[in-house]
Amino acid sequence: MSNPRLISDLGLNSQTATWSMTPEVVYDYEYRVKNALQRLQSDPMVRSEDRKLILSFHRHIKAKKVCLGRQTTTTTDPH
Repeated sequence: MSNPRLISDLGLNSQTATWSMTPEVVYDYEYRVKNALQRLQSDPMVRSEDRKLILSFHRHIKAKKVCLGRQTTTTTDPH
């Protein structure tokens, strides 16, 4: 799914760069979190108990001020 904000913010017609290529811009963490939460709410395959747990965990890491980059990163089990 492409992010419409990134497409419109490319600034290809501008003479000077108006934004920098930070990880926040490149990976657009804010959009990824918003999109994941929307998909979670609309996915009929996710049980309501699981949905509540996931949303509770998301609120918990937001309260602990975990950065958006960490919120969107997935980990894999090395075993």
